[in-house]
Amino acid sequence: VKNNTPPAEKKHTNVPLPPVPSPQATSKPVTKFVPPPKAEELDAPEDIYDDACSGDILDRFDWYHGKIDRKVGETRLKSINKDGTYLVRISDKNPKFPYTLMVLNKGNFNNLRIRQRADD
Repeated sequence: VKNNTPPAEKKHTNVPLPPVPSPQATSKPVTKFVPPPKAEELDAPEDIYDDACSGDILDRFDWYHGKIDRKVGETRLKSINKDGTYLVRISDKNPKFPYTLMVLNKGNFNNLRIRQRADD
């Protein structure tokens, strides 16, 4: 036997939301904030990138530290002191490699050059 009566309307009730998890409950590790370089530490973007991109594009990323030397990069990575910590800095030694990726691994610093592709 089919019941042709429409189902009763459900009443909407206000159900409280669960509490926001504390920072300790999240699985993402909290890292120490490293301030970006000061404006006077940076060269003009046109001097560095040769029309490749604007310097503003990378500034929004925490891992980008602009024009700092190797020693400053090492100091910043040491301040976090966790394997896998990395940053990208401007490298002016070779125009074909405008950036360097610095990675902390077992107390050592790996400096990996990032090349600029010709097809960009």
